Amino acid sequence: SFNTKFGYKGWTFSILFYGNAGKYSSFRGSYDTEFHDGDLLVHKSQLDYWTPTNQDASVHRTPSFNDQFTSATTNGVFDEHSWRRSDFFSLKEAYLAYKFDGDMLKRKYGIDGLTLTLTGNNIFTMTKLIEGDPQIKELKSSYYPLVRIVKFGLKLDF
Repeated sequence: SFNTKFGYKGWTFSILFYGNAGKYSSFRGSYDTEFHDGDLLVHKSQLDYWTPTNQDASVHRTPSFNDQFTSATTNGVFDEHSWRRSDFFSLKEAYLAYKFDGDMLKRKYGIDGLTLTLTGNNIFTMTKLIEGDPQIKELKSSYYPLVRIVKFGLKLDF
């Protein structure tokens, strides 16, 4: 992660970048096998299998039901069907604030201080993972996507 903060004449700005390289996520259950346990949902990760006309597919073969009971490795090498590379880089947080001059506010309004803030969380994530949150270790049946949050704040000092 990388975090930095700057300030200038009442302005404050900070950012937090976060990422991970060399990470793998496990795809299991309904992500691993279509129509798993009668589930009628087909995930994006299941739409790019190798065929003679699709040789650049992200998944080398269509899984069988028994694949979920076998080892995720073959001769010590990750099976790309069950494990997907999930490197990512994200802007986790950005913060911007302005603090108004306290002397002027005190004279005009009787307020010791006023600060306006704007914060954003989970602003963007870059990854080659087809679907899912790249920060999760294992995708089984479903996931909650990262929620992008924007917050406005007002702080009054009396």
